[in-house]
Amino acid sequence: MEIAIQIADILTVVIAGLQKHKPLAQLFYLINNIVLTIMFFIFGRYSTALICIVAMIRSLVFYVFSIKKIKPNIFVLILFEVAYITITIVTWQDALDLLPLCGTLVSTYTSWQDRVSIMRIGYIINPIFYIIYKLIIGAYISLITEALLLIANLFSLIYYDMLKKEKPILSYFKFYKKDKVKTEIQPEVNN
Repeated sequence: MEIAIQIADILTVVIAGLQKHKPLAQLFYLINNIVLTIMFFIFGRYSTALICIVAMIRSLVFYVFSIKKIKPNIFVLILFEVAYITITIVTWQDALDLLPLCGTLVSTYTSWQDRVSIMRIGYIINPIFYIIYKLIIGAYISLITEALLLIANLFSLIYYDMLKKEKPILSYFKFYKKDKVKTEIQPEVNN
């Protein structure tokens, strides 16, 4: 079960990191937070699992706001940040709990911003905290997730924001391409 959850973690994070637009990225980060919640409960890291539950709600709220193309007000940001800190204090297991707290605080602040490029920067910083955390708790397969999250967001930052490319990265992969169906009606030929 641990391995399957960690593989799902990898898939959702890579897809999220390669999204061009913020709403789709937020949707896949929402799915990823569900996966992470399960994984951290399995590993007995309850503080981090609870942080992921709040991050799930955050991703859903920010997803809805990004679809409507409006920025949540500062009180929404403060509410989430205070919730993470409170959860960490109340469910404190050890000093390791500070690593996911710091990573989540950064990703929440940068997800709150209007520009997707700033969100990408947050999801470049966030994995650094989680790489150390997952290494220590023994979530070795999930370490790949954090490395891929860092790489995918770095690549997306360069591709979309620095090089100003418009074509979605995932469209280069064969599984993403849609088959073109001919919509023309062929004239009948009478012999």
